[in-house]
Amino acid sequence: MFYVNNMIEIIKKLNIATYDIETTDLNAVYGHLLCACVKPYNKPVKTFRIDDKRNPTLKSDRWVVEQTIKELNKYDVLVGWYTTRFDRPFLDTRALIRRIGLIKPHYSRDLIYFSRFRLKLISNKLKFVHMNLLGKTNKTVITPQIKDDAIRREKYALDFIVRHCQIDVRETEDLYNIFLPHLGQKLVRK
Repeated sequence: MFYVNNMIEIIKKLNIATYDIETTDLNAVYGHLLCACVKPYNKPVKTFRIDDKRNPTLKSDRWVVEQTIKELNKYDVLVGWYTTRFDRPFLDTRALIRRIGLIKPHYSRDLIYFSRFRLKLISNKLKFVHMNLLGKTNKTVITPQIKDDAIRREKYALDFIVRHCQIDVRETEDLYNIFLPHLGQKLVRK
């Protein structure tokens, strides 16, 4: 227990954030960012969306990519759900395409791997894990119609996708708080 308490005290001194992105496609060459959410630990969510008034051109995700990377670079630890296999590579690819600097090296904690290798659930989707461990979820479902309308920059659809992304970072932080005492323990793959 001494180890766990010390680890939690050390982690509290670090600058930690959860993050998530929503995109038009799973491939970063064809797709682009619609929005990104970064939630500093125990603080409100910061949201960057393609239809933001500060974005010089609504046809380009350059501003969203720039702002997201600039924000992520402020943290020592980035926490996410499947971020090492999707969000981070997607952001890095879009940054290279847009000639923007990549996310700086940092410590990353992708919670899907804790769920996958330490828990025995029938699904490792964020919604399912949150529901089973906390008894509820606020996760929404992005339908093909909402995605199509968001690609066309329809405000209702972009608002829906932004809310979806904000829920993702909040629920990821909820699970981070539950997993935190156990994250220092070595994961063994068999």
